[in-house]
Amino acid sequence: MNRPGAVHHIEEVRYGGSNSLSNRVLLHSWCHRRIHALGLEVTKPVPLRGL
Repeated sequence: MNRPGAVHHIEEVRYGGSNSLSNRVLLHSWCHRRIHALGLEVTKPVPLRGL
């Protein structure tokens, strides 16, 4: 099955990462596969406070 989106853990759960929203991003399925295949790192911007 080809799904349009895939959840990516910024810090992998097997290495101590959590399932919290702050550790997850939603990616296009193909992009998610490429990130793992190429060994790329995903970062997530820190939200601004007080808005």
